[in-house]
Amino acid sequence: MHDHDNFYLNNIRYGVRVQVGYEDVDFFFNYDLNELYIQDKGPKLNAFSFGITF
Repeated sequence: MHDHDNFYLNNIRYGVRVQVGYEDVDFFFNYDLNELYIQDKGPKLNAFSFGITF
């Protein structure tokens, strides 16, 4: 059985991204300016991610 619900997540995400690189290696950081969940349907939090690309 598959659950095809949206789990009260916002359909649109917007935010900022910082990416810095040297030669073939980049470091990045993403931060969403809007909340992850629909208002009053989940905890108040903003998604972020970071990592390395080659």
